[in-house]
Amino acid sequence: MAIRHILFPTDFSEMAKATEPYVTQFVEHFGARVTALHVIDLPAAFYGLSAGYVAGTEEVSTLQDRARQTMQSVLPGIPAEREVQLGDSASVIAQFAEANGVDLIMMPTHGYGPFRRALLGSVTANVLHAAKCPVWTMAHLDKPQSDLSLNPKRIVCAIDLVPESVQVIQKARDLARDFGAQVCLAHAVPQARSNGHAEGSMHRNVERQTYYTDHARQEIARMQASAGTEFTVCVDAGPVAPIVAEIARKNHANLVITGRGAVEHFLGTVRSHTYPIIYEAACPVLSL
Repeated sequence: MAIRHILFPTDFSEMAKATEPYVTQFVEHFGARVTALHVIDLPAAFYGLSAGYVAGTEEVSTLQDRARQTMQSVLPGIPAEREVQLGDSASVIAQFAEANGVDLIMMPTHGYGPFRRALLGSVTANVLHAAKCPVWTMAHLDKPQSDLSLNPKRIVCAIDLVPESVQVIQKARDLARDFGAQVCLAHAVPQARSNGHAEGSMHRNVERQTYYTDHARQEIARMQASAGTEFTVCVDAGPVAPIVAEIARKNHANLVITGRGAVEHFLGTVRSHTYPIIYEAACPVLSL
């Protein structure tokens, strides 16, 4: 993957600070330019009202000055460009990335409280929806990560059985080459279910499950032939996000790669499970 410009949106939170070592690792590894961006969220400005309508000009100016001062301590030790802007955070981030040729956005999630596992931080969710470039994020940066290498040496790539997955595999291949990493392709097949407990019904259930698994492996083999790869393949039955997370755990992965966005296709499941994958995985997730 060609990563020449990284965007690091920060709200100065502890989770944002915990992201900084990962950003620094990618910047140094790729020799990339990096921009730290803080957005002063003024929702009314997004609806066509002036900033002065939301808060007095003097108050907004004070917020900007404070943010610029705080930005000086962001990403210490590397020559980062620093920007402070006003507006709706997700919109500003996505628009800045597109206008400035950003190749990768790196940011944590911000879902808090007892419903955290069911709620992706709204800014991150909107960026994942709107951004045209890959987005790196992690839901568990508030937990100790001492055992998690910053350098992605073991990658799990979650794929669907759709043509677009060939590109995902190719990008995983390219990133693996950049970091000297091993890759495992992960795919979740449906669980075969039967309505009865009779011996014949259970036998048909086993046959159906075997068919799902064999079919998936055959399709993945074709995709790997198109991508020019020979990665290890892990196929298991069950819900997509828990299966991907378990495969990542078993492989001691320090990066999960997945496609992003809904795909209108019978077998297009991973892309519609991006948010649950981010929450289930105990390591960073790169959404392409």
